[in-house]
Amino acid sequence: MKPGEPGYRGPETEDEFLAEVEALPAPLVLQTDRHAMKPQIISSQDYLDPNIVETKRREKDFDVQLSPEFEYEGRTFQIVLDGHHSLEAARQSRRKPRFFTTKPNEIEGFNLTGNGDDGVAEFLQMHYNGADWRNIKTGGPATWGPPKRRKKPIALSSFLPVIGR
Repeated sequence: MKPGEPGYRGPETEDEFLAEVEALPAPLVLQTDRHAMKPQIISSQDYLDPNIVETKRREKDFDVQLSPEFEYEGRTFQIVLDGHHSLEAARQSRRKPRFFTTKPNEIEGFNLTGNGDDGVAEFLQMHYNGADWRNIKTGGPATWGPPKRRKKPIALSSFLPVIGR
């Protein structure tokens, strides 16, 4: 029996399981990379005026404007275009910020992101605010380059149902 046929109960051996995995369309397998699914939101603005942050907290203004997603050096990113003070106000209030993605035609230089890594680097420079690019979720430096792979592969047999039952 084959997958999709009535009565098919799944692979009975590890070889059958591997054959089914290899038969999956490539995008389904690639989408399991967690870095490919969720963009890293980055900012290069360090200075925040405490008075503005406090006003944003009082007014519950937690709106943050993001660029559309773009790829650079093998990863997906969005940059904070506006709302750095609102983002900090949301953090201090222990509330989730409200992210809004701007349309590509509304952002100066976004068309450059279609020109490979050199175009993206120019786009990043246009929106640079004076500090190192950092990940807004972790506060750490932005992570450039392709995602790191696990050093030890996961045994596929750990995903197999118990064979012979």
